[in-house]
Amino acid sequence: MNILEIPNHPDTGLSLEALDFALARWTIKAVIVTPNFSNPMGSQMPSDRKAALVARLQALDTVLIEDDIYSELFHQGSRPDTCLQYDEAGDTVILCSSVSKTLAPGLRIGWVI
Repeated sequence: MNILEIPNHPDTGLSLEALDFALARWTIKAVIVTPNFSNPMGSQMPSDRKAALVARLQALDTVLIEDDIYSELFHQGSRPDTCLQYDEAGDTVILCSSVSKTLAPGLRIGWVI
């Protein structure tokens, strides 16, 4: 397995332009992202960019693994949306989450959708 790091910006999240560059040059089987309150920046990817990310990966039949472990830590407005919400076909996004960060770190309870 080879791992390729894609730049992340605090205001826009994962660089879709850098991802496009990588997708055009290499065979990428999966992309792993933390679009909501990524660690260590705490940034949140805007909804339109989440939708664009899912659309790009659907077109290439590439899996998106979404680490949504921090989204319950929101402190303004409502809980942020997930990339999974933009996967209308239900065949691109795998959502991983947990309550370990919000309820009790020792519980180590998580799930995959």
